[in-house]
Amino acid sequence: MGQLFFFQDVKAFSIFPVRYTLVVDAGKTAVASVQIYNDEDSTIQVNPEVDAFALDPDTGHTLFGQSDSAKSWVKANVSSLTLSPKEKRTVDFTITVPPGSPVQSHYLALFLKQKSGLGQVGLGKRIGSLLFLHVSGEVSEKMLLQDFSFEKKGEKRNVHLQAYNNGSIHLLPSGTLRLSSWWGRQISILGVNEKQRKVLPNAEWREILEIKNIGVENIGKVQVDLHLKYGLTDQIVERTIYFWYMPWWFIVFSVLFVVSVGAGIFLKRSQKL
Repeated sequence: MGQLFFFQDVKAFSIFPVRYTLVVDAGKTAVASVQIYNDEDSTIQVNPEVDAFALDPDTGHTLFGQSDSAKSWVKANVSSLTLSPKEKRTVDFTITVPPGSPVQSHYLALFLKQKSGLGQVGLGKRIGSLLFLHVSGEVSEKMLLQDFSFEKKGEKRNVHLQAYNNGSIHLLPSGTLRLSSWWGRQISILGVNEKQRKVLPNAEWREILEIKNIGVENIGKVQVDLHLKYGLTDQIVERTIYFWYMPWWFIVFSVLFVVSVGAGIFLKRSQKL
């Protein structure tokens, strides 16, 4: 997941790379160099900033403004930088991991923010490189499945998934939902997390999958098998739930059938009396 972050529509400058991954020992130092290019025809001034981010559990969108002590580990080699038109420069961000820091992953962003021009009021344009910073050591990969349930709203049938990353590094879950009839006939297979959304440590991930086109031949009890895989070691989570597929017209037909049969039996008994 590496992307550019613009806060206005006009592109003022660009940076490279858009993502860094660093593994640093506790008590050691590393440097992340970010190149900046002034795309404008006028001189610009930028200031380095460091932020922390999380991921929205429903959409995977990046959420900045998070708290993380690792932000204080990062220092830029300049407090301000002036670039002439079409000029390219480099900003070095030095990361110093304190001695004794636990094995943990930190998710930061190395931003360069353009200062507003003289007499202008505004937030300024900001663009950044995502920094996946890992304090080296034994990594823990553990995902807890918190919710695997079925919900029917009107004619919509949804399966809800929710998982929690209880490990020390981000995870990328993937897998399938297999739907089958009560006699074992496969109805369909749905992909899980097809957008490849990551789950950061101590964070949740949620997804809602809509079930469509079950088919009249599958009326009755439907089995839903979840096969979820995550981590570099391909750990597996498997669960099964069931729901009843009863279209409204089938229910109406069944009620009318039962009523008509009951009425017929009643009439026959009445005639005998």
